[in-house]
Amino acid sequence: MGDAIYRLALSDGMIEHELDHLFIGYYDGAFVLDSNEVSEVVWRDLNSLLDDLTINTEYYTAWFRILLPAVAEAVDISTGSLREPVRLRHAAFSGK
Repeated sequence: MGDAIYRLALSDGMIEHELDHLFIGYYDGAFVLDSNEVSEVVWRDLNSLLDDLTINTEYYTAWFRILLPAVAEAVDISTGSLREPVRLRHAAFSGK
């Protein structure tokens, strides 16, 4: 669906500078989660997730706060189809 480049100055003095390739996929099987990687899962529709991202910013990683709005603009929620490719260039952001 597109790509994103971002550079984040994190609160611990580290810098995260990444090029991400973004894909949309569909899967209707069972999820098998690795408890070493995932502590909990919450299912939300996109609008609810965007609202929560605004209200509870601290619950989300800095990269997710950057990428989700760009992805949400590119996808037609009613059909799940891509309106336009994501081409995000986020040069600088201070985050947690």
